[in-house]
Amino acid sequence: MNKNLINYDEVIKSSGIHEFFSQNTFCLCDSQNQELAGRESSQAKSSFPSVKVIVNKEHYFNIFCDEMYQSSIVKILQKSILRIGVSLQSESWLFQNQVITDDLISILSDAENILIPLNEILAKIIRSLQSHALCENILFFTCDQGHTLKLRESINEVTELDEFFLAAQTVANLKEIVLSNQVNEDVELTKIFQSKLVNSILVFPIIHEGILLGVFQLVNTMQSDFSQNDVDLVRRFSRFTGHILKEKYQNDQVLQKESVTIALGQYLSRNVFEKIKSEGQEDIGGTRKNIVVLFCLIQNFKRLYASLPPSALHKFLNFYYDQMHRVVENHQGTLDKIITPACMAVWNHPVEQADCQDLAINCAHEMMQTCCERISPLMLKNKFEHFSIGIGLNYGPAVAGNIGSQDFLDYTVIGDTINTGQRLEANAGKNEILISDKYYRDVFGELREVDKLKEIKAKGKSQIVKAISLKSNVL
Repeated sequence: MNKNLINYDEVIKSSGIHEFFSQNTFCLCDSQNQELAGRESSQAKSSFPSVKVIVNKEHYFNIFCDEMYQSSIVKILQKSILRIGVSLQSESWLFQNQVITDDLISILSDAENILIPLNEILAKIIRSLQSHALCENILFFTCDQGHTLKLRESINEVTELDEFFLAAQTVANLKEIVLSNQVNEDVELTKIFQSKLVNSILVFPIIHEGILLGVFQLVNTMQSDFSQNDVDLVRRFSRFTGHILKEKYQNDQVLQKESVTIALGQYLSRNVFEKIKSEGQEDIGGTRKNIVVLFCLIQNFKRLYASLPPSALHKFLNFYYDQMHRVVENHQGTLDKIITPACMAVWNHPVEQADCQDLAINCAHEMMQTCCERISPLMLKNKFEHFSIGIGLNYGPAVAGNIGSQDFLDYTVIGDTINTGQRLEANAGKNEILISDKYYRDVFGELREVDKLKEIKAKGKSQIVKAISLKSNVL
């Protein structure tokens, strides 16, 4: 058979795809997007993602079906392709093939999305690799920067996991490729694969900057060989995957703390922690002082809560509060507390700050800028179109100090200034900064043309609260 020609009917008939999808919706197209087989094809195209199975330089299958069936149907079609003798093209094509490049770009985009779990990224990597390498199974072992090797993902379940683990461990120790198309005749490999279930195997270490991060293991049980093209392909995927894993491990290291002292800093703001460390708890009793308080609220939180799965919501909130905390510290503020969906920051406490009013206003502007330029685009990418925040700012007297029980203390600020600041935040519109009238006039004097005066009937207040809607531009 000419490897540049493909008899689609022969492949489909040999694969038994109709029997596989006897009760399920699917659509199988050629590389020109012409339908070759299907059941309720229009619905399949509109409802399901597609996956490609490469045949050669000029041809591939495009399958639209439920994701739970994709791995199985890829395997079925690949076996059929192997049976009728179709093979991949030369190395020069392999590295120029746009489909591979498109796959890797798509996966990299997902990897940059903090809401997509690493396991999902790795599963996409091995599914893509399998579609290009024409193998029956791929096992993906990770090795956390040279430590414990463990199976992270596989296309299909394996019955003799110990054998595959031993092969991966051998490659991890040697940091060298193992390739055999006659496993049952290889003296060394027969010591590992005593079950004689494997015909050909390609085991490839994932090394980034000299550090072993994992192992790819490609397996065929039927009579089909791995070629130099496959080695080059896996090398490309290995480099790509090594980059993603390295980034993941580096990010994890940034989040880890190396001592009890630093760990305590995760639960107390830096300014509060330094004050406790220098003065002791007994010396941070109640004091009255003028402070600036800032409240920032995630609006539409109920809708956000309902639209994201728990793991994604957890990741997003950690990312969001990390961004907000960085902005607060950039402007010398103290993150007092997080009460999801809000957070509270203060200035002129616990340390004196002559320019506390200006610092807090600039912080509010940068928080708004961060949400509009970084966080909202991320949420749009995850199909949440309603992300916005509201900010309230107030300045005045408050009581500061340790408040709580004998076993649980909260170093915080309380008083009417704090309550009014929270009510301003609650009344802020979409991506709006509200600042109390007196605070505004302390900083700007008379009302600027770009800003708007608002009168708010705040809960628990007998008098109308005057506030100014700030135009979002940094002082």
